[in-house]
Amino acid sequence: MTAATRGASVVEPPAPPTTPSIPPRAKRWAFGALMLAFIAVFMEICSYAVIYLSRPYLDGEIRTTRSIYREQTDQLRRLLEPDSLRRDRFDPQLGWHYRRGYTGTNERITEAGLRGDRDYDTVLPDSVLRVAAFGDSFVFGMEVGYQHSWAWQLEQSDHRLEVLNYGVGGYGTDQALLRYRAEGDTYRPEIVLIGFAPVNLGRNVNRYRRFLSTREAPWVKPRFLLAPSGELELLPAPVQSLDQWQSYLDYPKRVRAFGVNDQWYAPLVYENPAYDWLATVRLVSNVYLRLRDRYFGPQRMLEGDVFRTSAPAFHVTIALLEQFAKEVRLAGAHPIIVMLPDLRSVHASRSGGRTVYDPIVQALAAEHEIWDMGIPFAEAPDTAVVADWFMPAGHYSPSANKLIADRMARYLDDRRGEAR
Repeated sequence: MTAATRGASVVEPPAPPTTPSIPPRAKRWAFGALMLAFIAVFMEICSYAVIYLSRPYLDGEIRTTRSIYREQTDQLRRLLEPDSLRRDRFDPQLGWHYRRGYTGTNERITEAGLRGDRDYDTVLPDSVLRVAAFGDSFVFGMEVGYQHSWAWQLEQSDHRLEVLNYGVGGYGTDQALLRYRAEGDTYRPEIVLIGFAPVNLGRNVNRYRRFLSTREAPWVKPRFLLAPSGELELLPAPVQSLDQWQSYLDYPKRVRAFGVNDQWYAPLVYENPAYDWLATVRLVSNVYLRLRDRYFGPQRMLEGDVFRTSAPAFHVTIALLEQFAKEVRLAGAHPIIVMLPDLRSVHASRSGGRTVYDPIVQALAAEHEIWDMGIPFAEAPDTAVVADWFMPAGHYSPSANKLIADRMARYLDDRRGEAR
């Protein structure tokens, strides 16, 4: 080492820059947030997949309210367009009805608004028994031509018989009652058949059809409430003219106001801000609603496989059927409540089980005449194929309509025999 070197100071090289260390707690939070984000994305993907794959298996597919409102608007535009050929017409009292004089594929509506191709005399001919049938599509005979409907076949079974078909697709017992009040006495029927299909129970607590199913037409309807006194109180249809519908084109969400006194209105769907944005929310919401309506909700309609007698819909329906029968008697006619089974009820009848509507029969049988059309299906030969009795949308096939017509003809013959 030289003298110069010994006298010089030693300069240390600068230390490399150091990065601040992340506290362990922050690392855990960051990892947790990352995992939550991953789980949320994974759940969204899975929810989208479940919603998509479940579409063929659900009565009503899971959709966003944007999609529901968009379809509603499209249907409303068609409803408001002038169309003299359309079968379904707006009605301020009943919600909708069939256009008088309508002729379409397999369908004819007379000028009096009845299904068929003949007019009836307002004066009852001598020796003729006149029967009027009120109800929904199971009375109308949907999915088959009018000459295959049970009402028409029943009329053809005896030249001394007239059967007036007042059925309208989609009607509840409430609308059938209101139509009877408006038209039921025009032709002075001696017997009035009050048709009841299992689907009517849910309709009797509904005001807007699209709350029942988002694929339904945008029809509103009246309904009855049951007062504490037991009396029925009528709530008119919430839209009383086609002009009123215009505001719902401009503001589709206004239909939420129809949810008041509609059992099928779901705030969880229509008023949830996250519903449209997250598939997971849509899936969980719909699973909850379906489980609630089937198993634990206070308004659920089923107890096991039959109607729940403590359900609000059951009490309203019993009151409607009793009131219907009462008004028929006051008009001087004889009421008969006709139970029209669906596919599930026919299977139950043939296996010796209870039909879903059996509690209604039990509640009314002591004071009212009831024709249970599940019985002829149950008594049919074992070789009969149940599937052959129903059309694709669940209505009766021509052979099932004939089975019902033949049984009704027997009942009417028995009544005539008793009268003699």
